[in-house]
Amino acid sequence: MDPTNLSTDADLAAAIAHAGLDVRRVENVTTAHFPNHRRATYRLDLASGETIKARVVEDDAMARRVFEMRRRLPDAFVPAFARHGAVLFERWIAGDLLGSAPPPHARVVEAARLLARVHAKRWSDAGTSAWRASTTARREAAVRGLERLANAAAIDAHEAARLTDAVSRADPHEAPVGLTHLDFCGENMLVDATGRLRVFDNERVGIDHLGFDLARTWYRWDLPSDGWSAFVQAYAPDVPADVALPNFGFWAVVVLVHSACLRLDAAHPRVSHPIDRLRRLAHGEAIPLP
Repeated sequence: MDPTNLSTDADLAAAIAHAGLDVRRVENVTTAHFPNHRRATYRLDLASGETIKARVVEDDAMARRVFEMRRRLPDAFVPAFARHGAVLFERWIAGDLLGSAPPPHARVVEAARLLARVHAKRWSDAGTSAWRASTTARREAAVRGLERLANAAAIDAHEAARLTDAVSRADPHEAPVGLTHLDFCGENMLVDATGRLRVFDNERVGIDHLGFDLARTWYRWDLPSDGWSAFVQAYAPDVPADVALPNFGFWAVVVLVHSACLRLDAAHPRVSHPIDRLRRLAHGEAIPLP
């Protein structure tokens, strides 16, 4: 079937044609929309009866980078099997979604060890020195973000000042970098037919600060306190001591500000989630230090 009759996304239609896929149905299953981030996910039902997933990213260069990075992940992370232009193709994995409900202890431990395996992999990247990179840009972005949130009346001036002081005092100035996932949470995990945990949204993988990735997992998964403690206990033995656990308070604020500003830009219906957590921190709630 002519792919141009199935999809209004020109890049996707071109990739389907290039791959010679006989697609019978295309469904847009994108779950998050952010301005200035051209990303979309599609379910493709093939004439053979197979279902695959197609991800359209910003451009060809980004797709190439993500495709290569994803090949470095453990095989529990669903890989992309082909790429054309800005489009990545991967298998559609069926199973029971973990989602946002508190997962069983065994799954928390399994997931923590998976993230530790990712963070323990160290590859050099331009701009890093001995696997440490400056945190200045992260701190400055957080300070600007707090000012913006205050100007938008999402937080008040006193809360912004307290958080600005906290993130400035906690800045480690440099921190380890390495392979990161950046969206590691129950919403992107399922248990397949063999009983194995699989991670299926892996298009943000790249080189970044490992502390940012760990704090983003804390924020995105929002495990209960005992679940987070179990996660950290399972994660910590499999990574060098200085990898991601130090300076967690700094990264927690950086991550929450980053997410709050992205959601504010997109008028996201859950923009209050990171803002509420920032306000609680500003009023003295302890950050769950690993």
